[in-house]
Amino acid sequence: MRIDIKALSDNELQEQGYSDISVKLHGFGLYTDDELCAVCITTEKQDSISGEVVLEKLFVREDKRHYGVARKLLNHTLRTMRADGYKYAVATPDNEAAERFLIKFGFEKAEGKSALYKIEL
Repeated sequence: MRIDIKALSDNELQEQGYSDISVKLHGFGLYTDDELCAVCITTEKQDSISGEVVLEKLFVREDKRHYGVARKLLNHTLRTMRADGYKYAVATPDNEAAERFLIKFGFEKAEGKSALYKIEL
């Protein structure tokens, strides 16, 4: 099985529900044998002076879960964001499994923010 991680095109971002061109989007897809099986999308935090990027979406197709796909894709995304000059990534998990994944990955609860997690890039 061949695994590739590629930047998502504008059309692929629109298919994922992101069409607002006023926001700086970064999207990556993880493909196995040319089939899209995971997506990671970030946006540039608008009011940030500290170079933060927001993890908007991390989704792995159900039949590809528990194989390290999310970890591989998030690693690639955060390395790319660091190379692009961002200093931090922030996320607001929407369920306990996502929260556990972020903590295991190295995200820490942001001070004074009950649902916000942050990692230094």
